[in-house]
Amino acid sequence: MPTIERDKIAPSLRRYFLALKRNIAGRAPAKPAVMKALEVAAEPGGTFRGSLPSPLSVHAFTCKTEGIAGLMEGRLEALDLLYQSVYYDAAYLYCQGTHYMVNKEYGVTSTLIDFRQVALLLANALTLGCWAEADRIAEMARACLSETRIDRANDNQIAYAFYAIHVTRVAPFILSLYALWSEKPFPLEGLPLQPMQEYEILLSLWQTEDISVLEKVLLDACDAHVKQSKFTQVDVVEFERPVDILYPVEILAVLRLREATGLANPILDHPLMKTPVGRLYEIKSVPHEPVMDRVVEKQMLAIPSLCQTNSVATRK
Repeated sequence: MPTIERDKIAPSLRRYFLALKRNIAGRAPAKPAVMKALEVAAEPGGTFRGSLPSPLSVHAFTCKTEGIAGLMEGRLEALDLLYQSVYYDAAYLYCQGTHYMVNKEYGVTSTLIDFRQVALLLANALTLGCWAEADRIAEMARACLSETRIDRANDNQIAYAFYAIHVTRVAPFILSLYALWSEKPFPLEGLPLQPMQEYEILLSLWQTEDISVLEKVLLDACDAHVKQSKFTQVDVVEFERPVDILYPVEILAVLRLREATGLANPILDHPLMKTPVGRLYEIKSVPHEPVMDRVVEKQMLAIPSLCQTNSVATRK
């Protein structure tokens, strides 16, 4: 794994921010297509499939990228877009996941649910304090994981609800962090890859009261984020999209969970944490679209156990 020169990170972050802005400038709005498809899906005979999944996914990603770009420019109102991204991204996961589990429409190698992005969605929900959404995302991830089949001999996923399951180390870290906090384990033992060493150490010390020890471990984890991005030449790039490079959401999730459990957090002297998206903000409420809620509720009724999740935060 390459050595990180921290003095070179800030200029690279600036380049990725400019790339993010260019991506936003060339993207057509997907919200009108989402609302039109939702009205059809919400009808008694309507379904999630058809014209809804693609624009819903695009709209969620647009909210996330515009939210990150806005915060990077110092516009605090852009935080609302990050909450919208959690809402719409989670809705996509609920509907897509239940559809596959009910209809068993999965092929030999992949489906439409990216294991890494589901974990990053969970980390985003935790970072923003979207506790109920985080619990529901985690339950869906747990259900999908229980159905995933892995060919150990060929190191390839051979079926079901996630793809890219064999090329990520950050996803097992995020799910393990949630499991430790919620005291609800995930079936992670059989995954081809386990968290990087820096993340493994952080998992073992994330609740320490020794701030100096935690500071070093978190700084190492920040370096791990950079090492797994397009900054460096590595075999597996965890953070390829500019929005994921700029937003150290797996680090922020640790800080938020410590805050939620009454533990102090260190101030991290790292370029990744010195941008406007490298800090925690006051928790806000998650926006809801009534027609989207109706579609999600109808889809998830097919798997009643997923409708019974209560927020871990309210249980603690």
